[in-house]
Parts: sequence; C-alpha cells; structure tokens
Amino acid sequence: MAHVSSLTWTSLPRQPKRIDRAVLELVRAVSADNWSPETAADRMREVAAGDPALLRHLKARVARAQLRRSTGLDARAAASLDLALVGTARRDVC
Repeated sequence: MAHVSSLTWTSLPRQPKRIDRAVLELVRAVSADNWSPETAADRMREVAAGDPALLRHLKARVARAQLRRSTGLDARAAASLDLALVGTARRDVC
C-alpha cells in the first residue's frame, strides 16, 4: 500500500466538486430545446438538495458572466435560478 506522503496531488483522481456538478446541470437545463424557467428551476432545486447557498453561488457566477458579456443562455440561467431561489425561500418559510 502506498504511503500517503509518497502520493502527489496529481496522482490522486480529482472528484468533481458539488458546485462543478451543479454548473454542468445548469448548462444542460438552460441549453435544452424545451427549456422553461419552471422546469430548469425545479431541476436546480433538485440538484441543490435543499441548499439555497449553492443556488446563490450559481447565481453569483451567472451574474459575473453577464457583466463580461451577456448571452441568451445567461439570461435563461439567471431567470431559472431566480425562480429556483424563490421556490427555496417559500419552502424555508413553511
């Protein structure tokens, strides 16, 4: 068995972080031919698994991208995340 000190960071397989997986799901949701803000918001709430901080983090990334150059996909992502966050806030109150 290898000693931990003999392993380098490059020899360890990288596991995608939760935020990486969420970004990928957001891109898939807003790129779909049958996109709707409601469907994408539902998917993002599912991906976030009750963690509104993850949704806020995604929203911040989208907002930063929109500052550089706004695209139609950015607008879809922003609308979807806004709706997802509203739905999350409602469930927190209940």
